[in-house]
Amino acid sequence: MTAQVHVEDVGTELIDTLKDEDRTVINISTATAKKIQIKRPDGTVIGPFDAAFDSSGTDGKIKYVSLITTFTIPGVYEYQFWVTIASKPFYGNTQQLTVYPNISNISS
Repeated sequence: MTAQVHVEDVGTELIDTLKDEDRTVINISTATAKKIQIKRPDGTVIGPFDAAFDSSGTDGKIKYVSLITTFTIPGVYEYQFWVTIASKPFYGNTQQLTVYPNISNISS
């Protein structure tokens, strides 16, 4: 991700590639559940929210698109995706994302 993420940004895509312990990409195309959980800088955990394939799922890519209620305070957020395949959960690595404050009182 190259652009900065700001408080209340909508449409920010969080994307991860799920891999096994040998760092081999997991084919998640048959996943019956695709989820993400997010931890805010104040320690509040939100979710789990539904996630989606970034493509067909055979490449292990999964994504979540932020809502206005996702990034409510500035700071470092942590998030983790997981899927369920054949009743077994597969967890991605915990990722971090810095969310920046907006400039207040911009005059036009």
